[in-house]
Amino acid sequence: MSSGNKFTNPNQRLVLENTMDLITQAGYSLQGAKLTQSFIRSEVLMSTGQSRLHLPVLVTDAVNGAAFNTERRLQLTDVFIVSSISVECGVPSSSTDATFLTFPFAPTPIFTSGQAAVNGIFANGYLSMIVDNDQVLPAWDLRQHYNVPPSQAGANVTVAYTGATAVNTNIDSIDGSNDGIVPNEPNFILTGNSNIDFSLNTIQAASAVTTNSRWVVRLRGILAQNCSKVASTR
Repeated sequence: MSSGNKFTNPNQRLVLENTMDLITQAGYSLQGAKLTQSFIRSEVLMSTGQSRLHLPVLVTDAVNGAAFNTERRLQLTDVFIVSSISVECGVPSSSTDATFLTFPFAPTPIFTSGQAAVNGIFANGYLSMIVDNDQVLPAWDLRQHYNVPPSQAGANVTVAYTGATAVNTNIDSIDGSNDGIVPNEPNFILTGNSNIDFSLNTIQAASAVTTNSRWVVRLRGILAQNCSKVASTR
């Protein structure tokens, strides 16, 4: 029976302890702060002209223009401790589509152009992040997120039963709680008032991309809402 406590899992409990230590070390007060499991979702359009794509983290980041409606960014008054990362791709039908699926590989029926380039980026690309001139993520290997499911959409399976046949169409057998999600140790801290330079490095610009295709990066961990800096006593 569940106790209702989200932090009873030993790994999650360790993340919680790391969270409190990192927040305190950064000079923030936990008094009055609300700690919850949460995520940051950062998205960027795929491009044929760039090998370094900026991933926005803060609500005020306007480098790529306005935020997509499916993004979830860090508020200026909050602090976030990153405990796992996932990298996926998807093809919305428009800039405001909120029904599109995301994948830890480039499915053939979805990516009508540039599929090989996307999978090549999964194989050879990396993430990097600089926070206030501190390189907290020098090179995070994208290969560890690449996951092609054994059952993929578009493959028809004919099933015979009681003298008749039926054709079933597969969907991608992806486990959203596990596939493409990688824990990061050590955990690191992001604050709403920091200068965050987060990027996806493709090594080489793609020669072709599917219209509206995006990279979707999720940072999962613990959110400390309304965290404030400890006042100086000097």
